[in-house]
Amino acid sequence: MTGDIAIVDTNVISYIFRRHTLAAEYKPILEKFEHRLISFQTLGELEFWTLKSSWGRRRRADLAYFIEVYDVAYPDERVCSLWAKLKAQRERAGRPIHPEDAWIAATALDLGCPLITHDASDFNGIDGLKVITSFTNPGR
Repeated sequence: MTGDIAIVDTNVISYIFRRHTLAAEYKPILEKFEHRLISFQTLGELEFWTLKSSWGRRRRADLAYFIEVYDVAYPDERVCSLWAKLKAQRERAGRPIHPEDAWIAATALDLGCPLITHDASDFNGIDGLKVITSFTNPGR
């Protein structure tokens, strides 16, 4: 893939949607990419949050409108295989990865694009994965 595409992690989406102070750090990073995608995993997490917190119709509609600018990357057999390999490698290395993070990483690896996240440490040690984070969170 070319440098015009990136996967955006759930935490970054959340910061921007909630107008968190960290959103200001990520908006300029996102603007560098013509195509910003979210993994199906992020879409599921966002839907879960609306249900868990009993969001009203208006707030759910606001979120739906907000995420319309992001294409959703869905898994296929290749992504499933990458997810399994990634989970196994991290387990063997003694650095387990949450299934949610593994799906997001596998999606970025499959597309050959960077992952924009605030929790870079969740993705340390994943061969071939380029992680982009904010300046105030460089080593995480």
